[in-house]
Amino acid sequence: MTEPTPTVNPTQVIAEIGQNHNGDMEIAEEMVVRSVEAGADWVKFQKRTLPDAVPEHQRDELRDTPWGRITYLEYREHLELSWDQITALGALADQFGVGWFVSVWDKTAAKEAVQHGSKVLKVPSALCTNYDFVRYVAELAKGAGAELILSTGMSEELEVHASVKICQSIHGNPIIMHCHSAYPAPSDELNLRVIQTLKERYLFRVGYSGHEWGVAPSVWAVLLGASWIERHVTLDRTMWGSDQLASLPFDAFSRMVSHIRSVPVVLGSGEKVVWDSELPKRRSLRGE
Repeated sequence: MTEPTPTVNPTQVIAEIGQNHNGDMEIAEEMVVRSVEAGADWVKFQKRTLPDAVPEHQRDELRDTPWGRITYLEYREHLELSWDQITALGALADQFGVGWFVSVWDKTAAKEAVQHGSKVLKVPSALCTNYDFVRYVAELAKGAGAELILSTGMSEELEVHASVKICQSIHGNPIIMHCHSAYPAPSDELNLRVIQTLKERYLFRVGYSGHEWGVAPSVWAVLLGASWIERHVTLDRTMWGSDQLASLPFDAFSRMVSHIRSVPVVLGSGEKVVWDSELPKRRSLRGE
């Protein structure tokens, strides 16, 4: 007869604020606070050095935006937070005991992320096959003693393998994120068993960066062995921005975190025991 043993949840949950703040510092601050309240372990932002991170052929494309009909480069400028703003948001997260970091989209942003205290560097899926960039970020993370995350959306098996081997040879202990890069991602294409494949093949920590509509697949990813879960968050899915529809409102994010925290509790130790709470029924039904 035994009582439950306290368990420690191993899963790190990332609230990807990204650029869903639309360049508004007040919105960004509210999103940090709401992420903390919802149970996130980390808040994450994105950083680009403009115009370096914007392909030349896109810079002068005209777009209708909340700031008028402007070029794509001008649009990106409206969304971009300065390093002073990002570090201020990081300090806010620090006050609550929550970590912060950035996805870096160019070498300058990666170098500056380390200089400004980002404890994690993430290579986004868009740059997974830019092997020179992967190598550069891995070297920065190794030198700074920072975690290294590689996201693998829209990449083929051999492409992922090439990037993983670079990360392994330089950093030694990367986190490999399974990801589907459609926003939102179709449920029948999530292919969560890739998490098991990555764990068996590389023996590294594996995570899941989800862009699906609901929360269940992110919880199932934990059951399949994901030790890091990342989801975009939003104050309102109807807000301007290409990521909003693939983001979780904070009530949904909070439910997801609660389900994830329950996983090790409900899975238990695997040892078959009789619980003290079962004894009354055992006595009445078996006459013991």
